[in-house]
Amino acid sequence: MTEDEIKRLLYVARRRPLAEHGRPSQKRTKGRPRSKHSRRTWQFAELNYVSLEAAVTVARRRLLGNLKFRRQLIDLGVERELIYKTMLLTGLRRGELASLKVRQLHLEGKNPFVELAAANEKNRKGSRIPLRRDLAAEIRGWINSQGKVDPQAPVFSVPKHLLKALDRDLRVAEIQKVDEHGRTVDVHALRFSFCTLMSQGGVAPRVAQAAMRHSTIDLTMNTYTDERLLDVRGALTQLPSFPLNAERPPAVTQADGTESTDAPPTTEQRATEQSAEDAKAILASLEPGELIALARFAKSLADKTP
Repeated sequence: MTEDEIKRLLYVARRRPLAEHGRPSQKRTKGRPRSKHSRRTWQFAELNYVSLEAAVTVARRRLLGNLKFRRQLIDLGVERELIYKTMLLTGLRRGELASLKVRQLHLEGKNPFVELAAANEKNRKGSRIPLRRDLAAEIRGWINSQGKVDPQAPVFSVPKHLLKALDRDLRVAEIQKVDEHGRTVDVHALRFSFCTLMSQGGVAPRVAQAAMRHSTIDLTMNTYTDERLLDVRGALTQLPSFPLNAERPPAVTQADGTESTDAPPTTEQRATEQSAEDAKAILASLEPGELIALARFAKSLADKTP
């Protein structure tokens, strides 16, 4: 998913549970009702992205007589948005997120993290999952608002059929379920988007591999990264320009008044040399298999550049 699609998904996820109870009634256009006064002649209108806010306003008014139920719907929306956001910003799988207990959260300090038990992780190793500080603050706010003081209490009530809720949210957010290449947006696509967002942000491949908890860098770069969303053209603009038929660059005058052919490096040259040294250091730290995977990834990007 693109960044804009992710924003729309989160926006809808928070509001849809309440908005479902604010949909207007409309006459059925299909089927033959038993009589003109039959209830079956009426149905609730489908929600869409444009009508969402209006439906929320109507639902708040309709449920004034049942404030407890209204509060439950609002909390359900907040939790669902936070579930999606946590998966998008940590790469946690649905089962891993569902297994988290309050005692596994370490939300204080400069480096908050989640302690994932080995029994609940796919590779059965156990991991510390770093959290952005803003996400940690939002999770802490959720825990406090729900009064979850028991260390064994689950952080989120992740439904087993989360995909059904996601499909409805995608439809209201006007996000295509299947793209032009036949790829489907499902719950695991949130983890896929996490990896792609890191690549878009310029995160080094080896760091992205560690964040995804993958055994090989090839899996991170070629399977979980959507190359269509990478700004290859933007990367090319960072390269220096070399005009054809340019004027002769000025020579550097030495102390004896003669021109030196050994000009001192410019700021750009020094930056390029430093980048080359950094690249050498990174390459030296990679395993042979990782180097091969990185080369394949670079070739695939070059092939896609017009």
